[in-house]
Amino acid sequence: GSRAAQNLADAESALEQLTRDGARDRFAGLEQKVKTLQERQAAIQEETKSLKEAQAAPGVEGHDDWAKRTENLKEEKAAMAGATKEMLEGAGGLSDQLRENQELLSRKLGDWVRRTSRTGVVEDMEEGLPLVEYGVWDAAERQEGQVKTKIDEAARTLEELKQFLPGASDDAMA
Repeated sequence: GSRAAQNLADAESALEQLTRDGARDRFAGLEQKVKTLQERQAAIQEETKSLKEAQAAPGVEGHDDWAKRTENLKEEKAAMAGATKEMLEGAGGLSDQLRENQELLSRKLGDWVRRTSRTGVVEDMEEGLPLVEYGVWDAAERQEGQVKTKIDEAARTLEELKQFLPGASDDAMA
């Protein structure tokens, strides 16, 4: 009887550790996705600036290249908006999964998803598409700066949630 109780306690402890580790791993994956979005947005900003400068340069010899680059930028912006939506949906799903065992983290992550969604970052990405398509580069450059600011803020506030990860206080003491 006592041995069975000990085995059950050991199994519960192992399951709890597995749950903690799983939450950390999934949170780390979410952080990596946000970091990738930051990198992709920086590249979009750079290409927007480069295309603006190329359009301002006299001569038509690079027109085909410029048109291809503009099309590629539009495709990357659309893909980025889709990836951002997917990341937010995944974070919402993670929040739901954590609800049973990590209620505080679940609630904080759900709040983060709502706050990030309310910034309109995905809508800003999508609204930038016609600016690129029609070569309104000054406005496109400003729009991309706003998107970058919102993604950076999302990354910063996500980083703050690490303190709510299971075992975070144990890690801080170690």
